[in-house]
Amino acid sequence: MNIHRVAMICMFVGFNLFVSTTLYAEDALNFLFSDKTTKDGRFFAPPSLLFKVPEIPGLSPVIDPQQRDTLKLVGTLQDTPIAITIYGFSIPKESTPGHMMLRSRDYVLNKLPHFEIKSTQTILIGGQVGVQLIGQYDYLGNKAYTMMIEESYFKDNTNGFIFHLEIPQGFYPALAPVMQQIYQGFVPQQLIPTTLPAEEPKKPKKTKKTNKKNQ
Repeated sequence: MNIHRVAMICMFVGFNLFVSTTLYAEDALNFLFSDKTTKDGRFFAPPSLLFKVPEIPGLSPVIDPQQRDTLKLVGTLQDTPIAITIYGFSIPKESTPGHMMLRSRDYVLNKLPHFEIKSTQTILIGGQVGVQLIGQYDYLGNKAYTMMIEESYFKDNTNGFIFHLEIPQGFYPALAPVMQQIYQGFVPQQLIPTTLPAEEPKKPKKTKKTNKKNQ
């Protein structure tokens, strides 16, 4: 189910799903960079540095180098696996977070067994307005295993972002503070240019002429 869902998300954002070796927490330190806005100044970011989120105790980054704009944070809660995934991708200028939500609902979420939307609302992500959808579905169609889904959608210039959490219903309330921390600390990044801009040719300095006086 999770693999199918990731594949659908990849179709939605317009890039191919690759199968590759995953780098775990130790290797992901290569993609950590510092900032003075948090207590210890540590952030997690995908390989492209398209965005960053603050380091959260108990969660480790799992990075697939083939998915350069995607960051997955994993951990456990009472022996239950937790996975929070942030997808970044390019979108047309006219697209909005609301458009992204509708496309995800129509092309991905509605295909889940017994999927039902519980609420939609606007939220703040990195201090700017985004859209959030909360829903539920029955894992493999079994009503005894209801899963909660929280998806939030955000746009920065021509980049779109989807925050995806999927967790058993009983554990969902405990993740609210974690998601809030991610939303508050989210920062879209400008990609570092690979070449420096060409310098303008320097104009020659004018020399002052001095008149020699006859003695």
